[in-house]
Amino acid sequence: KPAGHRVTRLKYHGRDVQDDQVLTIALNRYRASGGGHYPMYTSDKIIKSSDMTISHVIMEYLQKHPVVEATVNHNFEIISDSDQSN
Repeated sequence: KPAGHRVTRLKYHGRDVQDDQVLTIALNRYRASGGGHYPMYTSDKIIKSSDMTISHVIMEYLQKHPVVEATVNHNFEIISDSDQSN
């Protein structure tokens, strides 16, 4: 399917995301500037930036939380066209 028509259903916190709904997402600087053939992301839309690397953020988190309980959230699902009933 062409860009803009690949996602057919999207939920956030159990509710359908509306076409006019605005979500804030976290991206690395490369992707947030349109890298990797994602021109819909541009530097002028960045609302918060950090010089810390992702690995540094994870390191700091693990230092503050030495025991991390791993859980399965099942919060992401890919459904092919043939799996969709509507």
